[in-house]
Amino acid sequence: MSAMPAPSKRLLGLIGSGIQRSLTPSLHEEEGRHHGLRLHYQLIDLDLTGEGPQALTGLLRAAKTMGFAGLNITYPCKQAVIPLLDDLSEEAAAMGAVNTVVIRDGQCVGHNTDGSGWAAGFTRALPYADLGRVVLLGAGARARPLRMQPCDWVLKSWWCAIAKRPRGRHWSQNFSGCMPTPASSPKSRSILRCRGPQD
Repeated sequence: MSAMPAPSKRLLGLIGSGIQRSLTPSLHEEEGRHHGLRLHYQLIDLDLTGEGPQALTGLLRAAKTMGFAGLNITYPCKQAVIPLLDDLSEEAAAMGAVNTVVIRDGQCVGHNTDGSGWAAGFTRALPYADLGRVVLLGAGARARPLRMQPCDWVLKSWWCAIAKRPRGRHWSQNFSGCMPTPASSPKSRSILRCRGPQD
C-alpha cells in the first residue's frame, strides 16, 4: 500500500520591529503539526533592514508572489497596513488595527483577533472573578480590544485611568458607553467609566 503524500507546506510570517526573540514561529509550527499541517513561519523584522512601515507595500507584494497563506502584523504596522489591504473584517474595521492578514486568490484581507483572544483568555484565566467593576490602566494600543463586543459581554462595567487627557477625550468621544468623570485639576488623569450592554 502506497504511503499518503505529505501535505504541502504553508508559508506564514510575522511583520514587525524588534521581533527576533519572538516565540511565534515555534508556537505556530507546533500548533500546525497538532492539526496535521506543515507550516514554515518566517520572522520579517524591519529592524534588520532599518526600514519602517513604508516597507509594507513591497512586503505584501512579495508575500503574494511567494505564495504566503497569511501574515501576522505587529508594531509598528498594525494601522499602517490598513490602506494597503483589499478588505477588512468587521472586527479590524471597528478597532482600526490589523494583526492578521489572510492572503487568498491574490487578495489581502485584514483581521483582528485581539478582541476575541483577550476575552477568551480573560475568562479562561479568571473564570470565577467578579467582573462587575474592572480598572484598566492606560489607553494605548493594548486597550483597543476593549472596544470589541466579545469584551463588552465579559465586562459589565469598567474604568479606564488615562494619563494623557487628550487621549481620554478621544476615548469618550469615540468609544460608545465611555463617559469622563470630573477631574480635580487640568493636569489630573482622565478617568472614564465604560459601560457594557449588561450594565
